[in-house]
Amino acid sequence: MRWTAFLLPLIFIFYLTSQVFAAEVRIGVDNNPPLTFIDAAGRADGLLPNLLQQMAEENRWTLTIVPCQWQQCLEKLENGQIDILPAIAYTEERAKSYRFAEETVFNSWGQVYQRPGKNYDSILQLEGKKLAVLSGDVYFTGAQGLVQVAENFGININFIEVSSYQEAFTKLARGEVDAAMVDRIFGIKQRQKFNLLPSSIMIKPVQVRPAFSPFAPAGIKAQFDRSLATWQQTTDSTYYQLLEEWLGEEMPRRVPSWLKGVIYTLIAFLCLLLPATIWTRQQVKRKTRQLAEKNRQLEDELIERQRVEIELRERQQQYHVLFEETQAIMLLIDPKTAEIVDANPAACSFYHYPRETMQGMKIGQLNGLSEQQIQTTIDQIEARQLQQFELVHKLADGEERQVEIQSSPIIVKGRSLICSIVRDINERKNAERKIAERNAFLQSVIDGVSDPLMVIDFDFQILQMNRVAREQAGLRLSSPKALSCHQLSHASAVPCNGEDHPCPIRQVQETGQPVTVIHNHLKNRQSRIVELNVSPLYDTAAACAR
Repeated sequence: MRWTAFLLPLIFIFYLTSQVFAAEVRIGVDNNPPLTFIDAAGRADGLLPNLLQQMAEENRWTLTIVPCQWQQCLEKLENGQIDILPAIAYTEERAKSYRFAEETVFNSWGQVYQRPGKNYDSILQLEGKKLAVLSGDVYFTGAQGLVQVAENFGININFIEVSSYQEAFTKLARGEVDAAMVDRIFGIKQRQKFNLLPSSIMIKPVQVRPAFSPFAPAGIKAQFDRSLATWQQTTDSTYYQLLEEWLGEEMPRRVPSWLKGVIYTLIAFLCLLLPATIWTRQQVKRKTRQLAEKNRQLEDELIERQRVEIELRERQQQYHVLFEETQAIMLLIDPKTAEIVDANPAACSFYHYPRETMQGMKIGQLNGLSEQQIQTTIDQIEARQLQQFELVHKLADGEERQVEIQSSPIIVKGRSLICSIVRDINERKNAERKIAERNAFLQSVIDGVSDPLMVIDFDFQILQMNRVAREQAGLRLSSPKALSCHQLSHASAVPCNGEDHPCPIRQVQETGQPVTVIHNHLKNRQSRIVELNVSPLYDTAAACAR
């Protein structure tokens, strides 16, 4: 009885243990070659299904394969429809929902792939591009994933979410997207099939560990960690054989004992060289910084010199256009010697002198002023007290021409000169003289009229009056300045108005016909009755009254 009581608990414990470790284990397999996939015969294949099959044989598991797409696999893992999701990256966020293995199968990272002819070498180049990504992928939405990286760089990427890496590569090969981000293992194994190339854009490295459902049979996670840790310690184990078969990664080799001595010697030698290497590197960095700073200074000086040269060429072009090609007559005069430094082609044509002759001539040879008069004029120009004036200039053939001159100081190639722009006003002066003579003649004609006569504008301003009108008005000036007819006749600030004093100017303006009116005018503060005959002057804006 005593032995029976002792054996019964052992048999019960053995029975429970055998039930746990012989339990059915459901494996979620998505299409992610070479890690996990369903082959043409409908069997699970790939690195992780093969690895779990070896563990099942060693630990007496009964495996059941559950095909699913990635997002479905995650949902089945959460609600306990599968026990293990083997090809999943570990993150702290996922660890809150799933139980991850303690041992890492391998490390991986996300990588952006592109079609031949493209060259995406910076995430900034993905601005506005269509990028295929696996929905829920750790490289996509996880911490430091592509979404977070894009936000940090402030770029807008058009993410096209797909259900598998296979679908991402298919869309990229067809040209439906500009790029695709997949796990680097998938990319290495599948890119040649789709004729795609890897870019230099890589997203956060992760550890690939199987995830266990909270409802999975007790003990299988511990057995997985124990088996994998044991296999990783032996270079000829199933683990390393599968890595080499599916990923092409070579197994680590044992280091010969004689090579260890050589390595230790080299390490000691390198330790002795390390301080010297660090010091040399620091010196090189310091010299490099100095050279870089000098290069930067030289580049800045070169850029500034190029800017000055460009500006100088532009100014020379502007000077050439303004001085050489203009039709205006221009002279450059030395204020110290009163010599003509240069004359443009228009000046040479006007004065009938060759350019070589004008260069060095005294300005007095043109304007006929004395040296004192010239120096006084130059002083006024330099002080900006005199800018525009009129003179008579003599041409090479002796002809004299009335000219108007605009002069101002100028700096040409660092030399202080006076720039004079000369305008021929000889014809204008002759025309003004003729107009003055004609006006004098017309004035003498109307002065011969015995009745008072005035020319009045429609704004009631007196433009002209004869001698009799001036005498009767008591005016001595030859022509009244800003004097209106109602001021002269009525000493009023406003024009005549009303039936008693109708305005003849307005009547002529309205009818265009001569009118005669009777007015009371004031003379020496006495009222006088006068008759006004007002006639329009056609083709002008004035009326004639007498």
